[in-house]
Amino acid sequence: MMKKFVFALWGDDFGEMLVTYRDLSCLRTISGMLIERISVETTYRSFLALIIFGTIYVKELEKIKELQLCQDIK
Repeated sequence: MMKKFVFALWGDDFGEMLVTYRDLSCLRTISGMLIERISVETTYRSFLALIIFGTIYVKELEKIKELQLCQDIK
């Protein structure tokens, strides 16, 4: 069984956007950085609490404008 991950983006240009993927192993930023081993805890009524094991930190998430999948996840 695949774990379900919730990944949230926010920024001045597009407001808050919340997307859910079953598998983030192929999720990359526009700059091509691979996002690995993401564990996210979040609620809809409060700020995000993101725990990221990798090279991308919470303060850097505001800079991420787009994400693209390198494989189609249905």
